[in-house]
Amino acid sequence: MYGYIVDVYCIPEKRRNGYSSKIIEELLQWLKIKGVHMFIESTF
Repeated sequence: MYGYIVDVYCIPEKRRNGYSSKIIEELLQWLKIKGVHMFIESTF
């Protein structure tokens, strides 16, 4: 099983507060709990 994270967006007013990083951290933790050991993250 694998996970795929794509197109994470944070509105300009909320940037530089760690919101996006926290969301990604929580998602990765959830994937681990679900038994996903491989994931793909696409950023640009």
